[in-house]
Amino acid sequence: MEITIEQENSVRIIALSGRLDILHAEAFENTIVEHIDNLNENKMLIDCENLSFISSAGLRVFMIALKKMKAKLGKLVLTGMNESNRKVFQITGYEKLFTIAESREEGLSLFYLS
Repeated sequence: MEITIEQENSVRIIALSGRLDILHAEAFENTIVEHIDNLNENKMLIDCENLSFISSAGLRVFMIALKKMKAKLGKLVLTGMNESNRKVFQITGYEKLFTIAESREEGLSLFYLS
């Protein structure tokens, strides 16, 4: 899995590519924790457009990110989920917990709406 970090205005963008499984969940968690805790981010978009697979270990990291952002009164938006990843979020009930946008552009616009 590859993790790319970008910044657009006040929004930290973390783009994921490949498989988010037990082998890569720790690196993703470390990245999330660093950006939320150490760099004090309170607006984060996770771009899943090139994410081909999410395991339960990966889902756990998404939940950690959501809890940390809520504790900081921040906002987390997920974007670009393929059909199988979206189905995983539906089956687990995560779809009701997370803000999920179809595209990065749509996701970014959610940070600037009142």
